[in-house]
Amino acid sequence: MYCIAYRFHLAGKNVVNKVQYFKEYEATCKELYSYFNKSYKKMINLKIIQEINDNLQLTILNIISTY
Repeated sequence: MYCIAYRFHLAGKNVVNKVQYFKEYEATCKELYSYFNKSYKKMINLKIIQEINDNLQLTILNIISTY
């Protein structure tokens, strides 16, 4: 018997594999991560833009596939 978290994981995995939008969204997120992660200066500029716009200080995290 599988736990509920694993069942949700399997359901999410199936949706991602069948819906093209999610694949494009994941690719865009990975590109953004790569763009900012490779340059300290770009990260500082992102934080400055967030401060100017009164946005929360967000961190860009890498997407890791679990399937």
